[in-house]
Amino acid sequence: MRIELRRLTLLNFKGVRNLTIDFDKYITRISGDNGTGKSTIFDAFTWLLFDKNSSDEKSFNIKTLDANNNPIHRLEHEVTGEILVDEVRYELKKLFKEKWTKPKGQLEPVFSGHETEYFFNGVPLTQRNYNAKVDSLLSEGIAKLITNPLYFNTIKWQDRRGVLAKMAGVISDIEIAGENHEFLNLIQLLKNKTIDELKKEIASKKSKIKEELDYIPAKIEEADRNKPQAEDYTALQKEIDTKNEAISKIETEIDNGAIAYRTKLDDYNLKQREKNELENKLNQQRFKDSQVNGQKKMETRTLLQNAKMELSNLENTLVRHQRSISDAEAFIMSEQNRLTAKQNEWDSENSKEFVANSDGLSCPTCKRDYDEAKKDNIVSEWRVNFNNNKNKNLDAIEASAKGIKANIADKKDWLEKVKREVDNISVQINTQKTTIETLVTKQKELDALPAFVSEEAVALDKQISEFVMPDTIPAIDNTELKAKRASIVAEIDQLKARLLTKDQITRLDTRITELKEREKELSQQIAENEKLEFTIEQFNKAKIDTIEQRINSKFKIVKFRMFNQQVNGGYEECCDCMKNGVPFSDVNTAGRIEMGIDIINALCEHYDVYAPIFIDNRESIVNIPACNSQIVNLYVVAGQPLTIN
Repeated sequence: MRIELRRLTLLNFKGVRNLTIDFDKYITRISGDNGTGKSTIFDAFTWLLFDKNSSDEKSFNIKTLDANNNPIHRLEHEVTGEILVDEVRYELKKLFKEKWTKPKGQLEPVFSGHETEYFFNGVPLTQRNYNAKVDSLLSEGIAKLITNPLYFNTIKWQDRRGVLAKMAGVISDIEIAGENHEFLNLIQLLKNKTIDELKKEIASKKSKIKEELDYIPAKIEEADRNKPQAEDYTALQKEIDTKNEAISKIETEIDNGAIAYRTKLDDYNLKQREKNELENKLNQQRFKDSQVNGQKKMETRTLLQNAKMELSNLENTLVRHQRSISDAEAFIMSEQNRLTAKQNEWDSENSKEFVANSDGLSCPTCKRDYDEAKKDNIVSEWRVNFNNNKNKNLDAIEASAKGIKANIADKKDWLEKVKREVDNISVQINTQKTTIETLVTKQKELDALPAFVSEEAVALDKQISEFVMPDTIPAIDNTELKAKRASIVAEIDQLKARLLTKDQITRLDTRITELKEREKELSQQIAENEKLEFTIEQFNKAKIDTIEQRINSKFKIVKFRMFNQQVNGGYEECCDCMKNGVPFSDVNTAGRIEMGIDIINALCEHYDVYAPIFIDNRESIVNIPACNSQIVNLYVVAGQPLTIN
C-alpha cells in the first residue's frame, strides 16, 4: 500500500496564518531559515492524523500567539490534508477552536475550554470514528516508524527488538539444532520447559550438589580423625588365647580338687555308714539285751543314737554350707575386680575432652579459608559427633557395670542367707552336743546298774571300738585360684576392648571409601550439568547468530546486534543499531539519517506500507539511500523565508 501526501493546508496553526502546500509525487523540498515553519508542516501532518506533533507529544501549543506571546482568542485552528492511498483520494480535516458560553444572568460569553471537530471526506465525525478511519488507512504505530528516519532509534530497545523479531519471523529450535545431536538432545529436555527454566533447574541441582560436595572432605577428615590407633591385633588375639588357656588350667585345677574332695568325702561317708551299721546292729542287740534292764535304758539309748545321727547330719550340712560360702566369696571378689575395671574404663572414657582446631579449614574447591561462621558450624558438628560417641560408650560401660553390680548384689543376698543358716546350724550342733552329753551321763548311770550283756553285744562293741575312722576332711579353699581366675578374666576383658578398635577402624575405613566414591559421583554430576550448561550456551549462540543473520539480511546499510556477551560467557538481550560497527548514538547526523532511511525501507517492505518520509536537517546529508516512499526534505537555509519546491 502506497500513501502520498498531495496537499496540506494550515490555518492559524502554530503561528502559520494561512499556508497551502502541494506536494510532489516523489520529492518535495521545503527550505527556510530557522523558525520559518518547516517543522510546523511535519507537526501539522502528524496532528491531523494522530493528535500529536512530530516529536510524539500530545500536549503542545497549537494556537497562534500575539506579539506578547499570548493566545489570540476566538481563532479557529485548522489543518486540512489530501492524501492518496493506492491512488484513491481521501480528504482529512481537523478544526481546533475555543468554546465560549454565556452563563445564565451574564451578558458577555466567557471562555470555557476547547473543542476539536473532525471531518473525513467532508463528513463530520466523532473523534472515535475519525481515529478509526485514519487507523484503517495507516496505524499510528507503523506511521511513526516509516515517516521519521530518527524515530525507530528513539524508542526503547525492547520495543525495537520486538519489531525486528516480527520481521525475522519465528525460528524454531529444530531449525537451530540441524543435525547437531547435542542440540537435539537439549530440545528433548525443553519439551515442557523453557531454556531459562532449564538453566534455573541446572543451577539449583548444581547448588545442591556443591553443597553436599563441600561437606564431604570435612566428613572424611572427621572419620579419619575418629579412627583409633591401630594395634597388632594378631598379637592381642594371641595374648587373649594364652590367658584363656591359663583360665582353663585354673578351672581344671579347681575341678580336679573338687573331684578329689568328693572322692575322699565318699570314702569317709562309706566308713561312717559301715560304722553306723555296726552301731545299729549293736543297738539292736543291746535293745534285745535291754529288755532285761528295763524300758529306761532302751529309751535312753534310742534317744542318744538319734541325737548322734542328727549331730552327724548337722555337721555334714555345715561342711557343705561352708564350701558354698567359700565359692560365693570368690565369685564376689572376681565380680568386684571386674566392676573396678569397668569403673576405671568409665573414668578413662569420661575424662576424654573434645579438642578441635579450626585453623586451616578451607573450601576444597577454591582453597579459601572458610569464614568463622562456617568454621564454627563444622567444629560444632564435630563436637556433636564426639559427644554422641562418648555418651554411647559411657552408656555401654554403665550397662555392663550395672549387670556386674546386680550379680554381686544377688550373690551377697544369697551369701547372707547361707551364713544365717550356718549360724543356725552351729546353734543346733551345740544344742545337740549338750543333749548328747546329758544322754551319755544318763546312760552311764543306767549302765552302772547291773545289766544283761549278751555275747553278740560284746562282740559288736569290740568291733566298733576297734573300728578306725579316717580323719575329718577339711573344706576345699579355692579362694586363691578363683581370685587369680578373676584377675585374668579382667585382663582379657581389657584386651577384648582393645581388639574392638579393629572393627571400628574397618567401619570408619569403609565410611571413608563410601564418602570418596560419593565425592567422585557428585563431581561427575557437576561435570554433566556443566556440560549441559555449555550446550545451552552453544545453542543460544547458534540461535543468536541465526536471528541476527536473518534480521540483518533485511537491511542494506545498518546491522543490528541483538545480544551482548557478558563477562561470565553468557548472553544478554539487547538491540543496538550500528553502521560499520559504529553505534547509532555515535554516528553523525548524516549517518543517522542514512541509517534511518535504510530502516524505513526495510520496515515498509515488511509491512507493505509506504508513507511520506519527512527528513529534517536535510542539508546535513549530500545523498540519501534510494527508497520507494514519498520524500519531504526540510532544509535549513539561513536568511531564507519558507520556500517550497
